Amino acid sequence: MSEDDRRSELHPRDERETLSNSTADEEGDGQSAEPSPPGPARGREHLRGRSNWWWLAAGIVGAILLLVLITPTPAPYRSPGPGLPSPSSPPATPAPTAPAKSDLKVLGFYDETGERTTPSALDLLAANRGRIDYFAPFWYKVEADGSLTSRKEDDSHRLVSQANIPTIPLYNNAGGNETIIKDPAVRSKAIKNIVDNVNQNQWAGCNIDFQLLSPSAREGLTNFMAELRAKMPQGKLITMSVMPFGQSENKRSPYNYRELAKYVDQLVLMTYDKHSEESGPGPVAPIAWVEENIKAALAEGIPANKLYLGIATYGYDWKTGAQKDATVMPMKKIPLEKSDNHPYDPKNQSAYHTYTDSSGVKHEIWWEDEKSLGPKVELARKYGLYGIAIWRVGYEDQDWWNNLGKLLNR
Repeated sequence: MSEDDRRSELHPRDERETLSNSTADEEGDGQSAEPSPPGPARGREHLRGRSNWWWLAAGIVGAILLLVLITPTPAPYRSPGPGLPSPSSPPATPAPTAPAKSDLKVLGFYDETGERTTPSALDLLAANRGRIDYFAPFWYKVEADGSLTSRKEDDSHRLVSQANIPTIPLYNNAGGNETIIKDPAVRSKAIKNIVDNVNQNQWAGCNIDFQLLSPSAREGLTNFMAELRAKMPQGKLITMSVMPFGQSENKRSPYNYRELAKYVDQLVLMTYDKHSEESGPGPVAPIAWVEENIKAALAEGIPANKLYLGIATYGYDWKTGAQKDATVMPMKKIPLEKSDNHPYDPKNQSAYHTYTDSSGVKHEIWWEDEKSLGPKVELARKYGLYGIAIWRVGYEDQDWWNNLGKLLNR
């Protein structure tokens, strides 16, 4: 088969159109100076010119397609998911950046009248001012007649003011009295004195820590907090410390948790002293017990973002066989000879130790330290709580603060 015949088979329509056009041109070109070649010959010549262009275009397109086909292209990157292997050639990762600062807030309680320790609470505050968000000193007691008694003794406020740490002093019911809760007139007086004290000293707010209350104080306590909220200027914080609880204990509690949450910015859940001087030996804050109390608080309708998780920085030393006769031990004051290479209980996430004193009496110590801090911070994150509340600043040491800094990226 000739080249012309092969082209005709491949492009029959094109050839028919070209030949037809060529014939028309020839018949209409009567003014030409020189005779044109016969129609079919001129059409074939014209067809060859167009065919050459077709082959040139087809060659370029074919080359491009061939180049695309033989050039390897990486598969699109997918982050490995469940059951997916890690990609062999992931894209280049950007330069690492510092992890985001934890959004958990840290409230530090402080009691300058407590046992003196070294380094002092003020030394620890000064060294770790970037790791605490609110300072809650135990400065005021509300007496049974509604008046305030001040316990301020040192210059801790000056220190925290220089560090721009908001101060929300603790107000306690002196002697566990309930008069300031149950008597409407005394209640109004106590609330006025608290509000005036906050305003005059330009505190950021207050922490209400009323304890040793009977179940009969339940309604009065809720009324107290509702009236305090109404009288406290806008922008001032109201926090309240409440005892940990279980569902079965709620009806006997003086705290109506759901109602109280309406009138406060945060509730401090005092999740410590599962075992104390009022019980036999055992962990101060066993991790399962702490989690149970968080769940119970949330089940009562307290919003997670209104909860501080209370964290202890101390322990207790029990004499073997003795009940309700433990000694409070600041974490950093537990003697090294008693705690060196001490065991750690992974179930309860607590440090403990046993020893025999010089009189031959056996002792058992349980305490919270920098290692037990981590699981509790993780619980606060797990349940989306507002933050953690330390009882109290000064019982811990710098190792404890260093670990907190790592946990919170501060």
